[in-house]
Amino acid sequence: MKKKLALILAATMTVSLLASCGGSGSTSGSASQPEGSGASASASQTSDLKVGVFYYNFADAYITTVRTAMDKQLEELGVPVLVERSSYESGPLARLEWLKFWGILLGKEELAEQEFARQVERLAPLTGQAPTGKRCAFFSITANNLANVRKGGDYVAQMIEMAGGDYVFADLADNGNNLSTMNLPLEDFYAGAKDADVLLYNSTIEGVVHTTEELVAKCPLLAEFKAVQSGSVWCTTQSFFQQSTALVDFVLDLHRVFTENDPADLQFLRKVE
Repeated sequence: MKKKLALILAATMTVSLLASCGGSGSTSGSASQPEGSGASASASQTSDLKVGVFYYNFADAYITTVRTAMDKQLEELGVPVLVERSSYESGPLARLEWLKFWGILLGKEELAEQEFARQVERLAPLTGQAPTGKRCAFFSITANNLANVRKGGDYVAQMIEMAGGDYVFADLADNGNNLSTMNLPLEDFYAGAKDADVLLYNSTIEGVVHTTEELVAKCPLLAEFKAVQSGSVWCTTQSFFQQSTALVDFVLDLHRVFTENDPADLQFLRKVE
């Protein structure tokens, strides 16, 4: 299977984030605009190009629709397409294991295997430890005054559990779509997270929160939350979701938050003062 995948990758791709094109002749040809557009462009116009296309897959309906349309046009032009689907993995270690995919792609399979094993070994001290008893919520407040939270089966919820915490919305089930998050009315969020020992604010969409005043300005109800009153509110760095290879670091950060008093030098969490 690995050999087959390697052959497919070698035959169909050059490494690039979205698309990389290399002309066989002068550079001026690549800068010119070909006649026609979209699927109407002649396949002969790409005959002198070596093109490899790679997509990072993102579970967003609009992006998926655009990508599907692009796939059709690229396939009509004879351009190979490969979609990276680590975001479809439900577990953090399954996402991390996509390191092996990159290892095959880059001819570094042994190195990728070693790095994956090293990361798993870093979690070994947490295996079998008793839960910390700390209840934790991971959320952000939207512009529409809703609380965006992770569903119970999401990989972020699983990382909280791996770190010894108790995710307060662990019973929040799928509501008929494949999204990993759900928007809750503030009243429902209040009921589920008011007594959480630790609040983790997701900065990815709504931005970083530096102070308690900034947080409460987003939602005055938060002033009544146990974690806000005790000073146990943390904000993710905006690079968190862009570093899927550092999931283990996040779990270890969480464990320190659950077991230490104001831990310093965390990788992906910053204290909300």
